[in-house]
Amino acid sequence: MLDVETGGVTPLVTQVLSDEFLFVQVFFDQYTESYRIWSPDSSQLVVTGAILEVVTVLQPGGAAELPEVFVSQVRVLDATGVEDPVSIGRGTIASWSPH
Repeated sequence: MLDVETGGVTPLVTQVLSDEFLFVQVFFDQYTESYRIWSPDSSQLVVTGAILEVVTVLQPGGAAELPEVFVSQVRVLDATGVEDPVSIGRGTIASWSPH
């Protein structure tokens, strides 16, 4: 998470995003009104994919060795980075209701 006022960065999670989640991000201009990853109060965001432990995938020299199979989960992340991610269940795409 980037604090635009201070420039500080708070890491929330290390993960491999689901293909469906990435597809929507690539075409964000077409989905901007219907697909919302931010909660209505902007305190949380929802993402889909597989959370990874950095120490298990990061190799010497900075290369990453990823598992061959991922179980995509829907997770809610605390925007402050204080609370741990909450798994809602298996899934490849999720969105908040605007209401």
